[in-house]
Amino acid sequence: MSVLFLPPSAGAASVPDATETVSGKIRIATSAEATAGTNDLTAMTPAKTKSVVDAAVVGGVTYQGTFDASAPADLSNATKGDLYIISVAGTYQGQTWAVGDHLLINADMGGTLDPAKIDKVDNTDSVTSVAGRTGAVTLSTADISGLATVASTGAYSDLTGAPTLATVATTGAYSDLTGTPTLATVATTGAYSDLSGTPTNVSTFTNDAGYLTAITGESVGDLSDVTLTTPSAGQALVYNGTLSVFENSTITATVSALNDIGDVSAAAPNNGDVIAYNSTSGDWEATAQSGGGGSAPSVTVSSPSADQTLTSPSGIEEVYIYTPSTAITVNLVAAATCGSGFKYQIKNRSTNTVTIDPNGSETIDGASTFSLSTQEASVTLITDGSSWFII
Repeated sequence: MSVLFLPPSAGAASVPDATETVSGKIRIATSAEATAGTNDLTAMTPAKTKSVVDAAVVGGVTYQGTFDASAPADLSNATKGDLYIISVAGTYQGQTWAVGDHLLINADMGGTLDPAKIDKVDNTDSVTSVAGRTGAVTLSTADISGLATVASTGAYSDLTGAPTLATVATTGAYSDLTGTPTLATVATTGAYSDLSGTPTNVSTFTNDAGYLTAITGESVGDLSDVTLTTPSAGQALVYNGTLSVFENSTITATVSALNDIGDVSAAAPNNGDVIAYNSTSGDWEATAQSGGGGSAPSVTVSSPSADQTLTSPSGIEEVYIYTPSTAITVNLVAAATCGSGFKYQIKNRSTNTVTIDPNGSETIDGASTFSLSTQEASVTLITDGSSWFII
């Protein structure tokens, strides 16, 4: 049904404005009046009403459902106010999410995902209780079962095991413990009188004339019990009957006999020297070998594909038989290290050249190197301690 309002005829009573309590005419509100919302004598069209309501709710929170942080959905088109509740924990956009956390979009994404537009509301940090107590909790020893007895009123016997040395040494006394203290406690904080009986493990002695005074009746069990004070070369351990101690002393008597070869120390021997008895001096001495016999030389047979650097020899002669797969260089040990009279025997069984290179500036018959360039070629080298010679 349509209603048509006609203007009143001349002389007729005018129609009053409508109010909350009086019927009458009402006009459409202007945009400013509709937005202000303070004039109750005007009306708004449905379109205007929707526009005002939509503008009022922009930026409000809108629940969008759950969110799996381990397999996240695309939020590049999310708008301000979108709210998600985390259903599966995970790491998303640089943040760690737990089940129950809230993910809130603080600005329109506009098609591009921006971590700065994501707010996290952590709902996992609440503590239900502490030791059965809630609210503002201040714990005492009585709140934790067993702690009160040991920490405030108990004794050493209330604990299993033994306290660490640090606890006793820094905060307690010997009388705080039952039983006998360990050697470490007595050695650092007590005296010899704190122990009952006589100690039996005296590990070291010195040649101090008074070292037996404090421990009467003790004796040296074996030579490993003795520690000499700054001994000199050639001194020996002797027993001093006056002081009843072992001490280091210089030997003045002449040694007339050699018990075994282990008693001999040769000064600066050359490689291959032997120990021989000198009947003129009556001494065992290091001297060069002479005459026939001796051990067989070491023999090395190989097929190298790279240069060879020989190591210091252990005998007086070494043999190397090479079948190289390519041309190689054999680097000799220094002549002085090998010692006068030492010999190398080197053979080339291939068609590849084997070049022999002495150490540093040393030479072979005056040349810096020597080559075995034909198959089955060989050479014997001997040194005088400074150079090499072909023999």
